[in-house]
Amino acid sequence: MAVINGKADDLLTPLLVCPGCKSDIERQMDSYTCTSCDAHYSVVDNSPVFAEAQTGYENEEAGIAFRKRYEWQYHDERDAREYDESFRKSSRKRQRTRRELDIVTGFLERKGKSRTLLDIPCGGGRLSGPMSAATDYLIEADISPAQLQLALAQDADNQTGMIISALALPFASGSIDGVVCARLSHHLPDSSEREKLLAELLRVSNGFVVFSFTDRNSVQSFGRKIRGKALNPCSMTIEEIETLSAANGGRVEQIQTVSNIGPRHRFALITKIR
Repeated sequence: MAVINGKADDLLTPLLVCPGCKSDIERQMDSYTCTSCDAHYSVVDNSPVFAEAQTGYENEEAGIAFRKRYEWQYHDERDAREYDESFRKSSRKRQRTRRELDIVTGFLERKGKSRTLLDIPCGGGRLSGPMSAATDYLIEADISPAQLQLALAQDADNQTGMIISALALPFASGSIDGVVCARLSHHLPDSSEREKLLAELLRVSNGFVVFSFTDRNSVQSFGRKIRGKALNPCSMTIEEIETLSAANGGRVEQIQTVSNIGPRHRFALITKIR
């Protein structure tokens, strides 16, 4: 029996589909193959690879969109480690992380222990602790191999790793009990990508989604507006979250803010409606 990061392969493979055409896939010795379109996906360092990292915009004048594109950052091992360490060195980031951990922990406790939980993007595993405790089987996933390796270095007994894109998840519809997606939507300046992201998260979940976003109607956003400054192109409104959730079989159950002073960064707990 093949093993991926210490977990039996037969736990993961039944959940998977081709990220392109969503057809069934088969596990081979060192790869997965789509049974329909014949796409091949490798396994590198025991982690299935269902997405290739891109390196940047062809148009370097893309401005803030270029700077915001998370999927094109922190692929270098040194950059990923420095980014991860910045959350330990900065008192502001440590405080923010504690608050985020409290929110994620509270949401997961509210939903009870799940059999499967997807952490996408997992980054260096900064928020993985409560997720590991809240599930039998934690899937750590990121498009950056360097970030994924940092998360897997925490050596949780119930985790496995995958290199995937959150915009094209290689999971069958309703195959994952819960999904946590922290700090990704605010890196996507294209509204169609944010919509696709939330739709994909809700598609694969059969229970709930924890989704973080930057509130377009926050005090900070209002301050920028009255000063005549451009608003964050990656921001979303609560009404948008509610509308997109309803359109994809979900209902916003609760929203919490990371800061009590002019909250801009929020977490939404979205429950799938069966």
